[in-house]
Amino acid sequence: MFFDDAKTASQVLDIALTKRQSTPMCGVPYHSADLYLAKLIRAGLKVAICDQMEDPAATKGIVRREVTRVVTPGTVLEDQVLESRRNNYLASLCPADERFGLAFLDLSTGEFWVEAALPQFSNIWPAARCIVPEPARDTAELRALFPSGDGPILAHDEWTFEADSAVDLLTRHFRVHSLDGFGVKDSPLGLRAAGAVLHYVGTALRRAVDHVRSIRVKHERDFMLLDETTLRNLDLIESSSGGRSATLLSVLDSTRTPMGARMLRDWLTRPLLNLDAIRARHNAVETFVRERRALADLRGVSSEIRDLERLIARLNAGTGNARDARALGRSLAAIPQVKALVAPFAAALFADLNNELSAQPDLVALLDRALVDEPPLPIKDGGLFKAGYHADLDELRDAASKGKQWLLDFQQREQERTGITSLKVRHNSVFGYFIEVTKSNLDRVPADYIRKQTIANGERYITPELKEYENKILGAQEKSIALEYELFLALRETIVAETAATIQRSAAAIAQLDSLAALAERALSPSATRAPP
Repeated sequence: MFFDDAKTASQVLDIALTKRQSTPMCGVPYHSADLYLAKLIRAGLKVAICDQMEDPAATKGIVRREVTRVVTPGTVLEDQVLESRRNNYLASLCPADERFGLAFLDLSTGEFWVEAALPQFSNIWPAARCIVPEPARDTAELRALFPSGDGPILAHDEWTFEADSAVDLLTRHFRVHSLDGFGVKDSPLGLRAAGAVLHYVGTALRRAVDHVRSIRVKHERDFMLLDETTLRNLDLIESSSGGRSATLLSVLDSTRTPMGARMLRDWLTRPLLNLDAIRARHNAVETFVRERRALADLRGVSSEIRDLERLIARLNAGTGNARDARALGRSLAAIPQVKALVAPFAAALFADLNNELSAQPDLVALLDRALVDEPPLPIKDGGLFKAGYHADLDELRDAASKGKQWLLDFQQREQERTGITSLKVRHNSVFGYFIEVTKSNLDRVPADYIRKQTIANGERYITPELKEYENKILGAQEKSIALEYELFLALRETIVAETAATIQRSAAAIAQLDSLAALAERALSPSATRAPP
């Protein structure tokens, strides 16, 4: 970071501020950038990520760089910043004729929904940020939407809130001719807000939004609207004193998955008004109460399922790594057990949820065959794939491995030839491979050794034979690592292109089952100690 950005970041991150030719600058290690990014986001800052777009080894002059994404509190995907048990919404508000439409996008999960036109400004879902048309910024009515001050209002181009622009963007994004199939036809203000927020995230912030596969509407007639003050006064999510321990959520939330925790929170903050939907949930909970063995088995299986929604979102956005892909495969592998457990239940809701669950056996088998059990975090350093997955990769690895053995044999031969038992073949990034001889043995150095560098306790040499084999070893290693990176990008694309929407539906079904199971457990043991958040 440079100039004023460096001054700000050095204070927030508590890192050293330096100068080069009077230019303030500071930086952090690339491999731990996410930890520092989390601190900046928590401080309410917007962070632009700039990446090299060319290979420095193949480029003459300055390497081209571009801003590849902009991270804000409302669009963060990193686990270090997000709370796993609550959604991270970016809201969009479109006011018109004393009513307003709302849209909410959780980029970390792909959840996207709109409100029908609402008559008053007090009913708004808590969001990390809220975008509004430029002319509407700083009005008293809009500021009143966030009485706690937790959700700053951001202005965005007014034309993105226009009906034609919004509908055109949404139809192109979802690759449909009409939005009628999403059930949002009667929410024109909500659609205008939805188009604006999708434009803001995809264009202004340069974030990947392909995992946003659907949009739905929440009607005022279906849910009880509770504003932030009401939620707090009723001690539903946070108590009036600001804590979370003495709340209804703290009593009921014994969910085993992050998706379930977020859904249960949603249920409590948006109570149902539709009697049929209420009875469907009650019948499902009653089934779990009667079928206690199945309830216990389901909760055990659910504990093995990771956050499918956020895993697929990160993989889609290009920030997901091999560990995310491995966790995705292991989580999907548990779905057949879930389906088998709920299949015998007669309640209609279970049948609907079972239909949404997809086991994805081919993808599970692919991920298990491809990736090592514990992949490293970086995806550009190799070590991601199992032996036998790709023939060319195995061949390159074999060449690199044989090269290492050749180096050991070469070192032994040179020790025997020179009589220098302390002779070592070493490597560094500057000189490559070299022979290191201590001062006490310099008189034994053969004439064909070429001196490369003098060090404190001896000399470093190379030989034509060593230099020739170095090119073979390093070439195989570099090609192996580069091939692994290409293979992982292809694997990640396979996951996203074919299965993202299916996995999202499965995740939503698991979330509902987990929430229903948690309520059933509380019905059976109301005095049980709640699960830790």
